[in-house]
Amino acid sequence: MGQKKNLMIGGAVVVLIVVFVSVAIIFNAREWSVFNPQSNEQQRFEAASKAAEEKENIGETGGSADELRNYLDTEPPKVQADQARLKLAAAYLNQQQPDRAIAEYELIGTDNPETKLAVLHGLALAYTDKGDKAKAIEQYRQAIEFMKAQDDQKHAMRIKIDESYIRQLGGQTNE
Repeated sequence: MGQKKNLMIGGAVVVLIVVFVSVAIIFNAREWSVFNPQSNEQQRFEAASKAAEEKENIGETGGSADELRNYLDTEPPKVQADQARLKLAAAYLNQQQPDRAIAEYELIGTDNPETKLAVLHGLALAYTDKGDKAKAIEQYRQAIEFMKAQDDQKHAMRIKIDESYIRQLGGQTNE
């Protein structure tokens, strides 16, 4: 009888260990894309981004834009869509298509400060490429004001660079 009791206790311990291991696996599985659609979406974005980069590296600038456009056609979540649009707008700038770049930049959400700054600088470049100096200067000025409002020193050099671009475009700076 004592031996049966020991076997039952041993069996119960094994069952408990199996249960604990299973629970641990399930909780860790949340990081897996099957349980985490956000992670899966990020993987899809990264795959489209990588494919676009590879096409860009071999000189297929149109192909890189196509990869990102195809990804956007799947209506991804806003964060990934904004990331893809930033890359797509940059690809359009590389293809000397400032109007298409401007259209993409205007669709990007600017909730994130770094994204907002990237959009303002991208628009400034696109308007410069388009030959619209007044709008380019306005975007640089908005970027400078935004960076100054951040109240930190990390943007000091970028502000000087933007002021230099404004002068090159024939505008006045507020130094």
